[in-house]
Amino acid sequence: MLRAINSFRASQKCGALIASLPNLLARSRPSSIIHEGFAAWIVRPRSLRTQGHGPFFEQNASDSHAVGQQPYSTLLQQAPWEPPDLPKGTHVAVGISGGVDSAVTALLLKQKGYKVTGVFMKNWDEAEERAGACQSERDRQDAREICALLGIPLRETEFVQDYWHKVFEQFLTDCAKGLTPNPDLACNRHIKFDALLDWTRTLGAEWLATGHYARLRHTRGGEVQLLQGVDTAKDQTYFLASVGGKALRNVLFPLGHLHKHEVRAIAAAAGISQATKKSSVGICFVGKRPFAEFVAQYIEMAPGRFRDVEGGGDKGPHKGIAAYTSGQRARIGGQHERWYVVGKHVGANEVVICRGGRHPSLF
Repeated sequence: MLRAINSFRASQKCGALIASLPNLLARSRPSSIIHEGFAAWIVRPRSLRTQGHGPFFEQNASDSHAVGQQPYSTLLQQAPWEPPDLPKGTHVAVGISGGVDSAVTALLLKQKGYKVTGVFMKNWDEAEERAGACQSERDRQDAREICALLGIPLRETEFVQDYWHKVFEQFLTDCAKGLTPNPDLACNRHIKFDALLDWTRTLGAEWLATGHYARLRHTRGGEVQLLQGVDTAKDQTYFLASVGGKALRNVLFPLGHLHKHEVRAIAAAAGISQATKKSSVGICFVGKRPFAEFVAQYIEMAPGRFRDVEGGGDKGPHKGIAAYTSGQRARIGGQHERWYVVGKHVGANEVVICRGGRHPSLF
């Protein structure tokens, strides 16, 4: 009963925030750096000059900054650029991951007056898990909680087969070649902005929005330009660079003009409990396991030798080239110094290493 009461109060608080966001933003302090502002999405006035307040915004907060009961404020500056002129009621599907970024994305779009539908997708089959690496069930519960709080429907779908064939198989192939693939690039190209985008259209959604820290400029000629996010520490344009411009024509990135600590503050003010949820890092299907342990489940590992970049001296055995990537520490038995991976000689099955983390070969 107490939980239900608290949930109801949180919903009331969130509803009040959605209704009052324009006034809150109008009282906020402009950013010290003028960017093509996201303020145009939320408030029409040309000047946002009054002072904000609160210690939360008096420092350069990091992603890990604790979000307390701080007064709501945000650092937004309106600029000439505006997103596509979408009428109120436009149906926008929002990828809800269960984290703070997607929650605030949905919150801001609902405040704009759009018809918002949350979408939770499953890409990895837990049957493949041998150590419980992914936390998909917890994320699903968080997604449901977020959508209930915001008063939007949540639809669930899965792309397990697509992910396996279009993302994971290529990931293993590249690992076997001694490369260091990043599956997030392929996931964005083949899953989020292809399979998911097509699926949301079956819901009647005209646009897809995600919580990526990037910006899009929609030109009058119908072209789309991918721009760096304002928060350079969180910028995700690298992970989106392989997505075709055509796929991004009906995509929105509402967080591209915000910093991470601003997003957390908005979530905290809205009573979203995921405001302090730790951001996901790394590869979901690897989880907290050592990468070498994970990849050895799918790729036959052939032991080889470590070679010193200076002179090519033999520094002992390694587990297999797929277990290493440039820049990581190479743990070599019997060595007092720290050694780091510089590169690989795939044909000879050798991993090239250097002594010390400041060696020129690392840069």
